[in-house]
Amino acid sequence: MPKNWDFYKDEIENLYMRQGFTLGKVRDVMTREHNFTASARSYKMKLDEWKMWKYRSKTGDQSHHSDFSSSTSEPGQSSSSNSSPIKYIQTSVEGYYSSNLSSPSIQSEGHSYMYQPFSPVTTSSSSSSVTHFAQSSSHRSSVSQDLSGLSIQEDPLVNSSLMFFSTRTDTESLRLLSMSTELAPRALEILLRNWEPGGEYFKSAIRYLQQSHYCQTIVGVNWTRWNHADETLFDLVDENVLEDEQPQLFVALLTADMKFGHELAQRNAPWAQSWRSATQQRDWGRAKDYMAAMGVHHLLWQCAFVVIAKSFLERNNSRIRGWVKGTPFPDGSHRQNYAILDDCREYSLGTDSWSYAHLWSCMDEEQLRYLFA
Repeated sequence: MPKNWDFYKDEIENLYMRQGFTLGKVRDVMTREHNFTASARSYKMKLDEWKMWKYRSKTGDQSHHSDFSSSTSEPGQSSSSNSSPIKYIQTSVEGYYSSNLSSPSIQSEGHSYMYQPFSPVTTSSSSSSVTHFAQSSSHRSSVSQDLSGLSIQEDPLVNSSLMFFSTRTDTESLRLLSMSTELAPRALEILLRNWEPGGEYFKSAIRYLQQSHYCQTIVGVNWTRWNHADETLFDLVDENVLEDEQPQLFVALLTADMKFGHELAQRNAPWAQSWRSATQQRDWGRAKDYMAAMGVHHLLWQCAFVVIAKSFLERNNSRIRGWVKGTPFPDGSHRQNYAILDDCREYSLGTDSWSYAHLWSCMDEEQLRYLFA
């Protein structure tokens, strides 16, 4: 962690609190203008120390790691805002106990939050099985809870949030994460919460997005939510990934979701259904209508447009290439291609570096000339 945090405290406060920059944008500005580099987790921990919390409850201050309270009615089960381990320790209890108990969830100001309790939940229906597993598993190390000092000894795969990457090199943490079959459904979320620029994390994300079992909840709500701005993987990209990496990552996430098409979870991004409907259309006009209904910010809409445009172009060009002389020429596919290219030109997509990199492989020479005419 850099030693000169206090020197830059006022500038960080100005960017994050007053100007409303996301954490990713704050990091980008501090790196570009002040040559001040620090990891996302270091920023999060320092912002907590300085009590720079954007999100506050109606009844009092609330950290940007939202305070959680249990939905169970048993006394002593609710957590308070003073329960500091919950801020940074999110254990992978679903990974180990998913067959025996479901995650506790709570409703707060219209949002539902999930968290993984630091200690196993002791409900009447699941306490015996959880206790038995915790005692018998050879893969878990003992966990000592020092509430004041957060002194923890744990198996490398216990923590699934910021602490997962806190005691090892990035390379070692990425290796351990890729080896965990239990954490596969949460791997993308863990990766994005600990994101570092430079390529190693991006390569891991792309590798995960090529495998179906990592992509089951791409448009679903995250397992762990700390504030009102980290509901989905796409929110985490906004918050933690530098701007020059965001388009490629959005495109990769959307492409994987369209490719694997896993059934939507019970809770999803507000725009998930419109996105899925857009991917299922065969009429370009209707697909555009569903994309417009997503109601997302401009960059994410651009990425959705590029991903769906590519799928249309690939399908149409396949029909055209498969045309046999003497049979009706697929005029509809040909016209639709040029309608798509007209829209790409109108929205200046396909001609900049990131969108061109995604689209060029599905276009023939004539279409490329038309796009850049």
